[in-house]
Amino acid sequence: MTEEENPYAPPKSTDFRLPEQEFKPTKGQKIARIVLGTLLVPLLMIIVVFLFATLLGVDYRQTLDISFFLFFVVVLVGIYFMTIVQSFLFSLTLEKYCSTIGKKIICSFIFAIIIAITAPLLVIWLGGNPTHTFLHMAIGAFMGLLPATMITALILHAHRKYYEKRFFRQPE
Repeated sequence: MTEEENPYAPPKSTDFRLPEQEFKPTKGQKIARIVLGTLLVPLLMIIVVFLFATLLGVDYRQTLDISFFLFFVVVLVGIYFMTIVQSFLFSLTLEKYCSTIGKKIICSFIFAIIIAITAPLLVIWLGGNPTHTFLHMAIGAFMGLLPATMITALILHAHRKYYEKRFFRQPE
């Protein structure tokens, strides 16, 4: 016969936390992820767009007489101004409502579409370049935004998992 375990005995492991206790990120960690996501989306978008333009052989020097670094910074600042609100909403949504990696990827796809539609509308409203059509700008923005939002979602997920592992690490 097997001997039944005493329900009032202390647990056999050295970890005395209750199993139903889950990881709750601190307010600072939440704010850090929101700020990180807000800043990463436009930066990654510009890097992807410039990488694609370089791979396709687009030579901006025919029309502009400035250095590549200055051109990169000017475009980066412009994209930050155009997408800062949408990037903030994307980061806030990821932090509050998307707990699993699958939900984060779906949310990043949806926000890539939303930002790709609203950014060209803002450019057209501000009196942008009339030679580009809305569809041309939206497709270009989407091609840069999809990898940017996906990578941002993965980075923010890794940030959360890192602190979750630290929280559940066994005491030594």
